Amino acid sequence: MMVFQEIIISLFEECIMLDRALEEMQKKESKIVDKLSFKEQMACVLLKVGRFEEAEKTYRSMLFMNPDNYKCFIAIQKCLGLYSENGQYSTDDVDRLCTFYSSLKKEYGWSSVVKVNYLKLFLFFLCSFMLNCWVLRAHNSILIYVVFIRSILQH
Repeated sequence: MMVFQEIIISLFEECIMLDRALEEMQKKESKIVDKLSFKEQMACVLLKVGRFEEAEKTYRSMLFMNPDNYKCFIAIQKCLGLYSENGQYSTDDVDRLCTFYSSLKKEYGWSSVVKVNYLKLFLFFLCSFMLNCWVLRAHNSILIYVVFIRSILQH
């Protein structure tokens, strides 16, 4: 019986009837045995519908169960508006990502996903720093160069 209902929910999702899928999922929640899959599906639909706070809360609860679930990190970034399909981020977004992963590092410091993403951010900063240094040297702006280095060291 539950398999049939799961198929119906999937059909609602595929037909872009996400609100209806969400209603059906909430009605059947107590009868569903595989709670983790249910949470995944629920969070995904919440994200698609644009209920970002609820989706984030659900993804964070899943992250608590499995801190190495890369999909949860990406989904939380999407909920927070910190995900870019092409990998291009503004400096403000990078600051917010650093804050996000710093908080996660305190909670899930042993998670390989947190370590890898923290390393990616460090490399992003390193590349940006080297590019800015090269540009500044090209213009012989030693004063700006010194001010730039001081600002980096203060962070």
